[in-house]
Amino acid sequence: MLSRRTALQTVLGTIAAVLGGRARTATAQISGRPVTSTEILRHDLPNVTGKQVVIVSIEYAPGAGSPRHRHPGPAFGYVARGTIVSEIGTAPPTTYTEGETWYEPPESVHSISRNASGTEPARLIVFFVADRKEVLTVPI
Repeated sequence: MLSRRTALQTVLGTIAAVLGGRARTATAQISGRPVTSTEILRHDLPNVTGKQVVIVSIEYAPGAGSPRHRHPGPAFGYVARGTIVSEIGTAPPTTYTEGETWYEPPESVHSISRNASGTEPARLIVFFVADRKEVLTVPI
């Protein structure tokens, strides 16, 4: 029997392999270290009019992090590699390790999203549910 983690890694790896060159990538320099965001899947939800799921891989260089932001729709985070520190809303910062997940309610302020390690990279997979053509991340 496959563990949830192994199953999810297999599915995400397959999606990334199938989409290959079709992925959209953006890189930002945050605190002088790169954060790279790559869209790996965008698909309409056939039973929810006007909604789609978008899956994004976020690569954090050692010590890198994202600026404060919010997401108009719900977001689900999965740590695929390394350790991520996340602070959402009024909750205290939480450290998530490889294989752990969390949920972000729509419009929540994401004050901290960073690689906990100063020496190793980290990868976060984010699943968004969004309106078509909606901006997924809004800087604050």
